[in-house]
Amino acid sequence: MSQQQLDRIENMLASLIKTVGGVMEEQTSMKENQAIMKKDQAIMKQDQATMKQDIVKMKEDQATIKQDMIEMKQDQATIKQDIVKMNEDQAIMQQDIIEMKQGIAEMKEENQSRHQEVIGSLSFVKADNELLWEKSTKHEREIGLLKKLHEN
Repeated sequence: MSQQQLDRIENMLASLIKTVGGVMEEQTSMKENQAIMKKDQAIMKQDQATMKQDIVKMKEDQATIKQDMIEMKQDQATIKQDIVKMNEDQAIMQQDIIEMKQGIAEMKEENQSRHQEVIGSLSFVKADNELLWEKSTKHEREIGLLKKLHEN
């Protein structure tokens, strides 16, 4: 073989070695990148698992909040019922007070009427008493006169 052919083969081999070296460097770089990507992927999976746990926790918190809201609404409904009942009781009490006041007013009127009757009766008794007193005095005088006449 000639020198030229040998130089050419040598250049080809040098070019091939250079190309293989470049491919090997690229492959090494790609392996490094792949390792970095695997680490990133592992971190992302871990982050995703953490996020899933956070979502589960948030759903539990939401359920607790919903339950608290339901209980608060039930408490509000109970309070409203209590207020309605208190208002009804208050209305009944006010009606009872009105009836009691009417009863007291009627009793006062009746007492006043009876008082007037008693006063009227007392004035008749007083008049009768005065009349009886006068008659009694007159009769005693007459008896006294009769006794004197009888003694004499």
